Amino acid sequence: MRYLFTALLLMMAAVAYGATLNVPSTEYPTIQAAITAASDGDTILVAAGTYTEMITINKAVTVQGAGAGRSIIDGTGLTGAPSVKIVPPASGYTVTLTGFTIQNAAGTWSAYWGGYDFFPVVVSGSSETGTVIVQNCEIVGRWNIDANDADWGIYVSGTAADVKIKYNTFRDLASNAMMAEQHTGPLEIAWNTFTGNLDPSAASIYLMIYGNKSVTAKQWIHNNTMSISGICLNGGFERYYVSGYGTYSNVEIAYNIITDVDPNWDGITLITDYKSGPESGFENAKIIGNVIKGAGTPAARGGIRLFGLMNNTEIKYNSVTNSFRGVQLIQWPSGSGRYPVGTKINYNSLTGNTTDLYNQSSETVNAEYNWWGSSTGPGSGQISGPADYDPWLSAPAELYLDVAPESLYVRPGETVNVTLKQKNLALASSGYQAWLSFETDKLSFSSGSSYTSTPYGLPVITPIAADGSNIDLAAGINPSTQSPTTADADLVNLAFVAGSTDGTTVVSFRTHDPATMLTNYAGDEIIPATTNSQTIVIDGTVPSVTVTSPNGGEYLKGGGSWTITWTASDTNLDPNSIKIEYWDGDSWETIATGEANDGSYEWSPVPSLDINTAKVKVTATDLAGNSASDESDAAFT
Repeated sequence: MRYLFTALLLMMAAVAYGATLNVPSTEYPTIQAAITAASDGDTILVAAGTYTEMITINKAVTVQGAGAGRSIIDGTGLTGAPSVKIVPPASGYTVTLTGFTIQNAAGTWSAYWGGYDFFPVVVSGSSETGTVIVQNCEIVGRWNIDANDADWGIYVSGTAADVKIKYNTFRDLASNAMMAEQHTGPLEIAWNTFTGNLDPSAASIYLMIYGNKSVTAKQWIHNNTMSISGICLNGGFERYYVSGYGTYSNVEIAYNIITDVDPNWDGITLITDYKSGPESGFENAKIIGNVIKGAGTPAARGGIRLFGLMNNTEIKYNSVTNSFRGVQLIQWPSGSGRYPVGTKINYNSLTGNTTDLYNQSSETVNAEYNWWGSSTGPGSGQISGPADYDPWLSAPAELYLDVAPESLYVRPGETVNVTLKQKNLALASSGYQAWLSFETDKLSFSSGSSYTSTPYGLPVITPIAADGSNIDLAAGINPSTQSPTTADADLVNLAFVAGSTDGTTVVSFRTHDPATMLTNYAGDEIIPATTNSQTIVIDGTVPSVTVTSPNGGEYLKGGGSWTITWTASDTNLDPNSIKIEYWDGDSWETIATGEANDGSYEWSPVPSLDINTAKVKVTATDLAGNSASDESDAAFT
């Protein structure tokens, strides 16, 4: 009983811990007033409105707005400090900033730049190792600034805290949007969107370490979406006012989507910018599963660029397309002989780039098992420099959604069958996970869905169900009866019911963390290409059909011929569905079936009926199975 009572006391204490302070209120007219009055563990709820103030969060509290676009921290007219400064708390404590738009950042004069540094959010001012979370915020830059000014987004500086920057939107920033300088603690930058006006000479995400420091904590950049500028990590620095080597030894850049990058930038860059010693900037970095399109064109940049000395970088499962260079290994500084060493470039899709692989070093890079856009491997000009690219993938590994032929066009209420399939696996897979979505106003999920028993006999997520518009799927091999497989195979049969409104829809893969993937026997990730389903057409509208000849009163000679004419139209008309019949006085007799909808048919010979009640009927059917007919308005003889 003593133990139960102690547990109850602990539960009561947990419930009682942390007061809620409301802003604005009589006691707390400003956000800063509430922070000043708060204690560790408190929550400050900020109502919708615009707050023209600079705040410093120096306690382990949650500062929660009403949502981006509703609670707005505006720095118009304010100088001398960032709009929001977060001081990392002690180990075991957490500071959270969530649900704000932060705009028109307050400025701090920089004697070095000879202009203002505008900082919406700064994380700095403590060597403590607690947790800092900035999430669900909109960071809006000033954009139109003077040439000597700098317009940052979130700036993490000189801390050892566990920092998490997640689910934010960055836009209209004229300098690095998300920057971490001299940060030695864990860092996660995930599920953010970088959009609007961004400086093409800066980065969406920029990390730098120097001053003879090594960072062993994980720097994890994943599932972000960006355009114009990409991701850059700088190990070591000897420019401007700083110097000294810097080494990151636990970097993972994964599952980011980077498109339409400015010619002055790359999709992903690792650079060792240290010239005075043997230290590398990166050890064992991982660049995994990113999608990069249109990077560094036409300048000599590209999708993934490794600059200078770094060891054992792993580049795998990425897709780099329509860029100047797909993957580059570059000497830096020029003439120094410092190149990337031990790089592995495997299981990537490198296609449509001016050069898919550019290796400036003399070391033969391991570039096996990549997809080069052809079953015959890389062609002339796709690779520059020494590379071992054989064997290559004859096609990219793929998970795809395939609509059954009879379900491509359906009527409201009919069943739509979609199958998740795999193909082109180069590595044997022991299981998969897939994250799907569908439009609930077009399709409703059916309980008739099922996993296949082969090649993966052990469902992991079961039963198959829809959570709103989402479907989560996972299965693996039964190790007692099954082995990892490279076979093309059906994985899941999904059943839906078509909605009541005409239209089109698809079943698609959705962004998720962890990503849609296959796994090999050792548990390593196999990131496949994913292809959404074909378009599904829901059509409950019958065709429009009109017989124009014979349409009544004509005289047809038995044994002769007559040109039957009609019009038939429908959004999804089957082009070879026309059926033509005539009335012989007792029943409809077939003249022709499966005719093209060209509007005419030569009826020959006309049967000798010798009746004055004959008619012609034309029937048209659309691809969903809706049909309609029209017959002669009156009889002919």
